[in-house]
Amino acid sequence: MTMTIPCVLGSARQGLPLTDRTNVMLMQALSGGSNTASYFQKQYALKRFVAWVNAGGAAVWTAGTDNQGNPIFSAQQPNSPLRMQLSTLPAQQVLHGQQPPHQFTFQGQSYNVVGSLTGTLSYSTDPLWYVEVPLGVAEAVPISQLASIAWAGLVRPLLQGFLNGIRSCFTALTEAGEVTAEITADAAAAAAEEASVDAVVVEDVAVSMTAGVAAFAGIALLAAIPIIIELLAHSSYHSIKLYNLTDYDIIWSPPYLDEGVLNAAPVTAQGASSYNFVIPARSLYSPDPTIPPVPVVHEADFSFVSTSDFKGIGYAMPFTFTPPAQPGNMLATTSLLFDIPWAGDNSLYVTFTPQQSLARFYSEFEGKNTLTQMRSLHSVQGQPIIATLTYDYLNSEHPGPDGQSGYIYNSLVVFAPLAT
Repeated sequence: MTMTIPCVLGSARQGLPLTDRTNVMLMQALSGGSNTASYFQKQYALKRFVAWVNAGGAAVWTAGTDNQGNPIFSAQQPNSPLRMQLSTLPAQQVLHGQQPPHQFTFQGQSYNVVGSLTGTLSYSTDPLWYVEVPLGVAEAVPISQLASIAWAGLVRPLLQGFLNGIRSCFTALTEAGEVTAEITADAAAAAAEEASVDAVVVEDVAVSMTAGVAAFAGIALLAAIPIIIELLAHSSYHSIKLYNLTDYDIIWSPPYLDEGVLNAAPVTAQGASSYNFVIPARSLYSPDPTIPPVPVVHEADFSFVSTSDFKGIGYAMPFTFTPPAQPGNMLATTSLLFDIPWAGDNSLYVTFTPQQSLARFYSEFEGKNTLTQMRSLHSVQGQPIIATLTYDYLNSEHPGPDGQSGYIYNSLVVFAPLAT
């Protein structure tokens, strides 16, 4: 009798592999102004990559193997520095019974994490973005039985499903007449459906796979933001790319909006209001078991737009620091302010002082710091943490992903230990 192995893709984590080169790149971008602008122009090159993938379909992806014989898919855009690779990473110590597996719950059932599926987007030799999705196997399947099955054979059809989901995500976003938070979440949901694998027989076992929106939500959001800019029908646009370099989880909360609307943010399920509020602490990642792991800083992306040609964008947003997996244990708070007026220079502000009222905080500090960078320092459990905010520009129109001009502004927000 053929054994069935039900698999599930869990909630993705996304961010930036922090090599020496990428750390320098990020620190340069944090100086604000033209350096921030240059960083976002590299990020927005994804828009052209997505269009190329959609035009070429399955033919643009090349199948191969890594140094351990595990399957990979890669796509290198001709005459472009952009490359994406999808790969797998087995949890070797779990599969060989040397440590117990982590677990997650999906639709009321428990799954043991036996590895992960990963995607890395690189600009030349520098990784710009990475996503890791845990691969869970139903708790009822003994780990000892999995150890006897070659990982490469087991995971190959699952990686193909992951690829199908990413292709679906890209297609759904570029075919949409507009891109909103709800459409981004719907694209992630459609990708999860396309990623399903139905009882593919491998080495006398049948593997199946399902996925939730949270497996593809980060990929959808990353691809959506430059598309949102291209379809911009508003006077002003503002995006935030936030990196968490600390050892704490950072929890964001919905902003106070003085002007404008939040039209894209991390989500966990279908529907615009099912937000993923957790930005995890930094972790370690290796794309191949033979490569020493590097730190990965996790990210969250946000997009705001004005509501008319005669209004700007202004908001205050709170964050809290908690120990990993302890969301109720609040160690510190910080509040950010971004003000993009209809006329005049942009301003920003950051403080670790707890705010009783975000509306009062916004009214007190809007327009006070018309700078391309601001920092604030605070101690969390004795560890100095520095928050850095930037703008690429303070006023006027600027080119977007496809060269179109508009009141398009981008900001980096980085929370990091002082020594970083």
